[in-house]
Amino acid sequence: MKLRDLRQGQHACLVYDDPLAALAQAAPFAARGLAEGERVVWVLGEHEPASVIAALAAAGVDSAAEQARGALVLVDKWQVSFPGGSFDPAAMIVYVRQAIADMRQAGFTNLRVVAEMTWALQMGAGHNRLIHYEALGNGLYPHEPLVALCMYDRRRHAAEVCHDALRAHPVVATQEGMVDNVFFEPPPAVAGPADAAQQLERMLSQLASLREQERRRADEERRVADDALREREQRLAGIFGAITDAFMSFDPAFRFTFANEQCERRMGRRGDELIGHDVWQLFPDAVGNTAHRELQRAMR
Repeated sequence: MKLRDLRQGQHACLVYDDPLAALAQAAPFAARGLAEGERVVWVLGEHEPASVIAALAAAGVDSAAEQARGALVLVDKWQVSFPGGSFDPAAMIVYVRQAIADMRQAGFTNLRVVAEMTWALQMGAGHNRLIHYEALGNGLYPHEPLVALCMYDRRRHAAEVCHDALRAHPVVATQEGMVDNVFFEPPPAVAGPADAAQQLERMLSQLASLREQERRRADEERRVADDALREREQRLAGIFGAITDAFMSFDPAFRFTFANEQCERRMGRRGDELIGHDVWQLFPDAVGNTAHRELQRAMR
């Protein structure tokens, strides 16, 4: 799945160290939302507005027109004040709920957020409170018209922050696309104190889930391969079946692999009596004749 294919109810993170590559991934995600009647809020961090607008233009977005109709909103930080003046995860969730209500009132279908998480550094959000907010946010996504991509620049955020960001997001963006995050932990586990027994059960469950995903992927690959083979065989059967002369084919062991109707009539056998059977066992009198010698020569 591509990053742009994230749908309502999903909460993803992108951990990166190449800002241009990150922009190139995020812009189609925003463009998809604009094309589908959503409001896109892009919270700027390390990228200048001009860089974001250029990336959106490369994805086919007329930023000026989208901003004029209220569909695209570029902000340099969340416009929210906190009780006591310090970052408050609960107050931030209230603010996001209000942004969803404003989006609905404006006539848009969904709120799509691209958040360059360096906004948290600008607002003085500490590690624990930031991750607490990310964890609490997971309670919003299944029930609200909301989809979000949280972008963590490894050059700006401490390794501990990026580590816990992975724990707090159900979906992770990579260069190859989107993957279900096997390192995801439910909000209480991220926001609360660690419990070794619960963590062990969760890790074992994640491993089992990963094995199941691999099994399903292998089954799907086999199904696709089988369908392709069946389609090829049907196509070849149609081509060979249209030949008006008797036509047959053999594998290297001289077993019939195909016989058209004219061949069946000439041989005096049905197709199921020919396919998979050794031609020389079916027709032992032919051994040593011209046809036998020519087939032997052709198979060398």
